[in-house]
Amino acid sequence: MQRARGTRRSPLRALLVVFTATAIAACTEAGADRSLATVRDSAGITIVENRSPDDSAAIPWLTASGPVLDIGGPDAEGEHALFRVNAATRLTDGSVMVGNSGSFELRRFAADGTVLGSSGRSGDGPGEFRSITSITRGPADTIYVHDNSQRRLSVHTSDGAFVRISRLDAQSGGSILGTLADGTIAATVSAPSVDPSSPATIPDGRLRPDAFVIRYGMDGTVLDTLGRFPTTERAIRTTSRAGTITSIEIMTLPFGHATAFAASTAVVAVGTQDDPEIRMYGTDGTLQRIVRLGRPVQPITEALRAAWIERRMESTPPERQADVRRSYESVPLVETVPTHGRILFDDTGRMWVEDADRPDQPAGRWTVYGVDGRMLARIALPDRFRPLDIAAGEIIGIWRDDLDVEHLQRYTILN
Repeated sequence: MQRARGTRRSPLRALLVVFTATAIAACTEAGADRSLATVRDSAGITIVENRSPDDSAAIPWLTASGPVLDIGGPDAEGEHALFRVNAATRLTDGSVMVGNSGSFELRRFAADGTVLGSSGRSGDGPGEFRSITSITRGPADTIYVHDNSQRRLSVHTSDGAFVRISRLDAQSGGSILGTLADGTIAATVSAPSVDPSSPATIPDGRLRPDAFVIRYGMDGTVLDTLGRFPTTERAIRTTSRAGTITSIEIMTLPFGHATAFAASTAVVAVGTQDDPEIRMYGTDGTLQRIVRLGRPVQPITEALRAAWIERRMESTPPERQADVRRSYESVPLVETVPTHGRILFDDTGRMWVEDADRPDQPAGRWTVYGVDGRMLARIALPDRFRPLDIAAGEIIGIWRDDLDVEHLQRYTILN
């Protein structure tokens, strides 16, 4: 089902957002305000010091206009009905490959929303999935589908036809970050952290396990390790009886830091959210560039934590709110607000960095950085929108409203 602009929208949606390249092209490195950043060398590592993205008088803003296309919703049927879309990538002809995890399918849509085909189902065989964790586009529009439940990559043509399976060596958790210029694949893999059989290895309090960033060959073999980094910060509680752990509770921390990983063809970006900077590593694991975002480190106040908890209560059933509130109020207080959110690369190598998610500031704000790390522009995306892929001036992502009905939509970008 397709709707023209101006028709009734459903109350809850996930969006495929497509932006034209016009405004992005206006913010090329050549045209960027060079005063927004200074660049220096430190022992062979490039340090890029950007001004604060909040300095709106000096930074150009891009805006999204639309939507001009709306696919899906409560009345959608067949392949237009979407459920649990958490991965998508744009192909060179403008079509989009979507991982519809609810049906364990790959679905390909033309730029105008026409269904071009679908493939896949639930199962363990060739062309079947137990999960669609991520989708990565390789050379000649080859599609790599990461199935974390089966610890494997499925290789498909641009039409979704199954080609082969690559079993992933040493794969435990994590996700695929992207295809590098040499055809290898960058991914995260969980590092050993705690042993549930040994109470001494499960201390109560805050826990932040590590992950390795590795390179896989196309056959799924591990080629090398690019680095080891902290991942998502949690609170852990154990209950014991007669010296034996009987239960383990892992809880989300208000403002807990979660490292953001992303890969372009040339670099892997890592931002721990502890400091206002992104570190860029080469495909051999060498630190090449540090991009400093210009944001101050801000301490967490009790008022901020209370606001974070109140926002969580909005999605918590009334009968559980008292218990959930007590849990959040009793976990250790994180010292500082995360300094940024997610990281994405577009097809030109520009880096997009999301503002930290916090209840006292607008959501959906991103900053665009050039290949050299200099700040180019700011953009405000629709509230509750989650970008998944940026290519050829288009942003593909998911937006959800209160009923959680998913839509694919297209917006144009204006400067």
